[in-house]
Amino acid sequence: MSANIENVGVNTAKLTLAIPPETLEAAADKVFQRNRGRFSVPGFRPGKAPRKFVERFYGAGILREEAAEESARKALYDFLENAELDVISYSDVKIGETVSDGELPVTVTLYLRPDVSIVDYKGLKYPKHPADVSDEDIAAAIDRDREENARVVSVDDRPARLGDKAVIDFEGFVYNTAFPGGKAEDYSIKLGSGTFIAGFEDQIVGHEIGDSFDILVKFPDDYGKGGPSEDLAGKPARFETRLKALSYDELPEPDDDFARDISEFDTFAEYRDSVRARLQKDKDDHAREHTERRLMRTLVEKTQFEVPPDMVMRQAESEDESFRGRLANQGMTPEMFYKSTGTSEETVRRARIGDAYERVKSAFILSLIAEAEGIGVTDEELSDHLDELAAANGMTRKRVEEGLKEDDYDAIRDMLKNRKAMDAVLSCAEETDEILGDEDSDGHDHGEEENE
Repeated sequence: MSANIENVGVNTAKLTLAIPPETLEAAADKVFQRNRGRFSVPGFRPGKAPRKFVERFYGAGILREEAAEESARKALYDFLENAELDVISYSDVKIGETVSDGELPVTVTLYLRPDVSIVDYKGLKYPKHPADVSDEDIAAAIDRDREENARVVSVDDRPARLGDKAVIDFEGFVYNTAFPGGKAEDYSIKLGSGTFIAGFEDQIVGHEIGDSFDILVKFPDDYGKGGPSEDLAGKPARFETRLKALSYDELPEPDDDFARDISEFDTFAEYRDSVRARLQKDKDDHAREHTERRLMRTLVEKTQFEVPPDMVMRQAESEDESFRGRLANQGMTPEMFYKSTGTSEETVRRARIGDAYERVKSAFILSLIAEAEGIGVTDEELSDHLDELAAANGMTRKRVEEGLKEDDYDAIRDMLKNRKAMDAVLSCAEETDEILGDEDSDGHDHGEEENE
């Protein structure tokens, strides 16, 4: 196998491999042997047809594509294992067409380790992030559990009150003309929840089941900004409404019976302690995230080197794809998001590239720290992480492994290694007396936080 390397940018090189025909042929034969039971050729029992008959029946390319991919992957790994270049990542693996001598060309973009010395990462200082759990926090969490386990009690002997759940039919009109999306039947709403525009729910209060009445409101001036209902903003509306049913939630008493019903504990005191512990863990995790981000920002600013632009753009494109997916799940388009947040596509794009640059640089710095600390990832640690992935996604371990490629295992090892490197930085950092609140966080969501 021959290899050619060409510098094409900052810490970036283009690798061209030429896989000999005999290697490709051997790979095709392995693919055939592995899949021969799937081939059915007239005149042969299933799985018994020789390779030449399979290729004649299905076409010569039936084995070549998979063989080419396997050959390219192995050739790349062999090169990376033996190359004198310090390659930190690669992308854009492209398999060409076989040339006249039967060789298969493969091109790969390589990202090379910058020539940089690690800065002093020990003894960094960070402000304290409050992580105390108050009695009010615990009470609020318990109340949420009570609400989730409330008993629904039907009402038929009194008018509607705030706090009731009402079932209504309604149709909305603006200047006596019905508008799209303004009609519903058997709609359930909790009175006082603020689900509808201001004044709507208050005008249901006092009515009894079976009453038909009009609700008069005005749409807020910023109603539907950037969306299909934007033309309703600021206009008066009339909703013809009929109250069909009423109910309210009867909360369970916060006692031992309640604790036994919704938890593994026998007493309310034990359950309450578990709530405190859960909230404390959440706050501790939140504080740690803030601290790690602060420390990482310091390291990024102190460590000067050029990051391959292609790596940054790949990271930015990946984040953009995730962002658009989150919007789609919420029924929003990017254009609607830009209007509702007062941003623009260009503003968000520039911010995302800046964030991507920082993430790529952070990962590289952590890899340097891992190397300096002699940090590695054992097979047992990798296995434990795969078990965690399976449990978190409700999948079996086998199902998780079936969905992973060889490259994915390398990426997981790098992620775990960098996580341990961050632990090393945090373990030798020093907390100052300065108090850092959430409003002082230096996280970067650029208006996207609500959509994550």
